Amino acid sequence: MQNIQSVSIDLPMKVMVWENEDGIVNIGYNTIEWLKRRHNLRDDEALRSIEEAVMKICTKSHLPS
Repeated sequence: MQNIQSVSIDLPMKVMVWENEDGIVNIGYNTIEWLKRRHNLRDDEALRSIEEAVMKICTKSHLPS
């Protein structure tokens, strides 16, 4: 964010969770690939760490039952 200030509009990452009319729970978020394209970012360790954290949060096996 220090080098490319525009990315601060999208970081920290946000995750949206909602239940549709049929009772199905959905999870939505912007992917790291989308952020890289939007802000002309290079792949680096920080982005990989963010992506890993979001995937852990959004993976059913890591959610409490």
